Amino acid sequence: FFLLSFSFIFLSFLFAFYIEPLLGFVDYTVMKTFERDSHTFSQLMDYGTITYGVVYSSWVAINTVIYASLSLLLLMKINKILAFSLPFLIYWGAHIITANLSLEVFSPIYSVFPFSITQQPIWTAFIPFAGLIIIILSLTLLIPYTRKSTFAKFQ
Repeated sequence: FFLLSFSFIFLSFLFAFYIEPLLGFVDYTVMKTFERDSHTFSQLMDYGTITYGVVYSSWVAINTVIYASLSLLLLMKINKILAFSLPFLIYWGAHIITANLSLEVFSPIYSVFPFSITQQPIWTAFIPFAGLIIIILSLTLLIPYTRKSTFAKFQ
């Protein structure tokens, strides 16, 4: 999952930053008021565009692996329906809750894809990530395998 997700984001980055400017599909004169550092993770642009592309692509890929691991653990420990739905509900539910509490900077959506919110310190992206790690550790350590779990059927 990591390589697939990394490749998807990094190839999009390469196209947007290097290939498209050569081809000239987009007229950038309209974006004169655009601030280069207006989004979270764009602080990394100070270290070069490739650094930004690699770090951001890695961040998205790590989050992909975390959500896939959550689904796998739910599949192994509980059942298929929760494995399919709970990561989605956590992702959107946490977004709705943080928005209603005026804590949208800690939303999982803005943690992974911060392009709809003004620039925040990079550490704010790690709060929802830490929450996911805690959920995964809790599933791993606290919830025993059930007899109805998919994993139990293979043993």
